[in-house]
Amino acid sequence: MCTVALAMLLCVAGPPARCAGVESPPPPYTIESARARLQYLKDEEGRVEEWVEKNCEKEFAARLPGLDREPRRPKEKAAAFKEREMRVRMALSGVKASLRQERKEWLLKERKNLLSAGIREMLPARLGPYDADREEYPLLLGFGWPAGLSVKLRVPEEFRKIFELRLIGKIPALFRLNDRGEAFLLSLWRFWKEKDPVRPRLDLSPPGPRLVWQGAHDSWVTSVAFRPDGAQVLSAGADGTLCAWDVATGNRVFLLDNAELALSVAYCPDGMTFVTGGADSVLRVRDAESGRELWSASADGRILSVAYGPDGRYIAAGDGSGKVRVWNVQSRKEAASADLKEAVWSVFFTGGGTGFVAGGEGNAVILWNLLYNRQTWRREFDWPVYSVASEPGRGLIAVGGGGTRVVVLQEKDGSVVWSADMSGETRSLRFDPSGNQLAGGGSGYAVKVFAAETGLLRWTAEIGSPIRSVAFGPGGTKLAVGSSDFSVRLFEVAEEERVVAAFWSAGRIYLERGTEQSLFRP
Repeated sequence: MCTVALAMLLCVAGPPARCAGVESPPPPYTIESARARLQYLKDEEGRVEEWVEKNCEKEFAARLPGLDREPRRPKEKAAAFKEREMRVRMALSGVKASLRQERKEWLLKERKNLLSAGIREMLPARLGPYDADREEYPLLLGFGWPAGLSVKLRVPEEFRKIFELRLIGKIPALFRLNDRGEAFLLSLWRFWKEKDPVRPRLDLSPPGPRLVWQGAHDSWVTSVAFRPDGAQVLSAGADGTLCAWDVATGNRVFLLDNAELALSVAYCPDGMTFVTGGADSVLRVRDAESGRELWSASADGRILSVAYGPDGRYIAAGDGSGKVRVWNVQSRKEAASADLKEAVWSVFFTGGGTGFVAGGEGNAVILWNLLYNRQTWRREFDWPVYSVASEPGRGLIAVGGGGTRVVVLQEKDGSVVWSADMSGETRSLRFDPSGNQLAGGGSGYAVKVFAAETGLLRWTAEIGSPIRSVAFGPGGTKLAVGSSDFSVRLFEVAEEERVVAAFWSAGRIYLERGTEQSLFRP
């Protein structure tokens, strides 16, 4: 009986992954058809079990035609019937499991194909009044350019008449959808020939983030952190105070005078506590609601950086003696340590809490594996490292310091992914919770936000003084900035401000910042 049952299960598991009775549709021809298809796939994800029940009988018969499902025959013994019935139940369960997996894989594949597909649409377009002094035409689309973007086509006077004939009233455009069904403009057809003396000039004025409110300490703001629920921002000042700010109003929730000169602060992922690292070489864990001290631990030198692990079980601290210590929050005892020999300015957990990345005065960044308590890799720089940040979803590590560039590395081996100019030393770096953006600031007097994967500069916010610390709120739409002018600033960056948008009959259309320079393609 076991041999027969095993053979039946192998038979069920045999067919390759597919989606029974369903063929992939052709690529979408319009934005609206693509949106409808995306909505269908989202709806079907919640109806997988219903689909399996609907198709299991037909697939059972097709996959296992030789399996007898008839009721008990007159001369069939009870034991034989029970064995046959058991084989049918096992086979049916196997078919359902196979169908369930196939359906999920098919839906995932279809969504991936849809979101990567290019969608071509014809857009109404015309030329505006010719500027004879500049020898330029403004290009006007039927739905209007995205906000802040202007396109001027430089056309010599002697070429005007020929050029006007090139534009026939519509331009083929290429779009793609994102997971929310938003349409992004990828390119427009270049309706002039390569040899034609036409030069496009595209100007996109970046609006930058919106300042929501501004608070102040009586000295430098040394560190800022967002509470995980997004309700409060915590700031520490060189005046020895700790202050919690209400994100919605900018009002103080609590102020601790003469608490300590905290050089770094970080919230626990559950938002119930926060940790501070002080110039007095003491690490303190405090209640998030009141700031009351719960417990403390000592280091060998000034604690320059603190970080909570992603599950809240561990706290890491880098100090002026060159050591990184990891404490177990529950036992309040030291669980691991590493000696970098030089002052550690920044530490951050990686790999879901299985390791940490750290850097400092030794002009190097190390990745430390906590499971084996050893160094995984080390990368040298020409300048001291003042800030590191980790993005586990994409396996990225950002590094900044005494140089004028931010460098993003692969977590697995420390290889360089990209680097970008910061116009001065970098004192603080942070990825947003989604991992799509990297914010940094320092002596360049401005916060710069980059696309995490490519290093494309998305926007810049001028502060006017050196920046000491930055922190993203949940969703990446708010950014707290602490600076040397004693100020705590909260900026809001909505999706519409990270990209520029326009309205059209087919809905809102977006253009990612930075892609405007490659807008016209043959």
